[in-house]
Amino acid sequence: MTRFVKVTVKRQTDKARYQVKVRPGQVTLGQKLSPSQLVTNLSSLPKKSKETSALLTVTVNNPADSSRYTPVLLAAKTQVGKAIAASSLIANFASPPAGSQASYLTVPDFAKAGSYKTQIKVTYPDKSTWTSSEFMIEVAPGAESTQSN
Repeated sequence: MTRFVKVTVKRQTDKARYQVKVRPGQVTLGQKLSPSQLVTNLSSLPKKSKETSALLTVTVNNPADSSRYTPVLLAAKTQVGKAIAASSLIANFASPPAGSQASYLTVPDFAKAGSYKTQIKVTYPDKSTWTSSEFMIEVAPGAESTQSN
C-alpha cells in the first residue's frame, strides 16, 4: 500500500535565502568607509535588498603626522657666517605638533660663499617623517669680508 503525503512548498523570502556576510574594517581618521566595503558577499545579494548585519568592529586609526602636515619651504639666502636653522626655512613650522624637529640632510657650509644643494627632513613626535625635494641655499660673501692673496 502506497501512502501519499501532501507537501506544500512555500517560496522562501530573500531574507531567509540570503545572509549578508561582513568583515571587520579599518579606516584612517578623516577618511570615509562605505558599508558596502565591509560586505564580503555583496555581489551575490539581490539588488535593493536591506538587512541588518551582525555586529562588527571598525577600527579608526590616527593618520601619521607626516600625512597631516605639509611643510612649505621658503627661499634660502644668507651671508657667510650666518647659519640658517632648517626649521626657519619652513614657513608653517609652527603648525606641526610640538616636538617636531627639522634638520638638513646635507648641512650647507655656512662658513664659505657658494650655492649648496640640500634637503630638509622633518621628524614628527610619532616618528613619521617628511623630506623636501632638493633645493639650493645661497651663501653670499659677507659685506665686510676681505680676500687674502
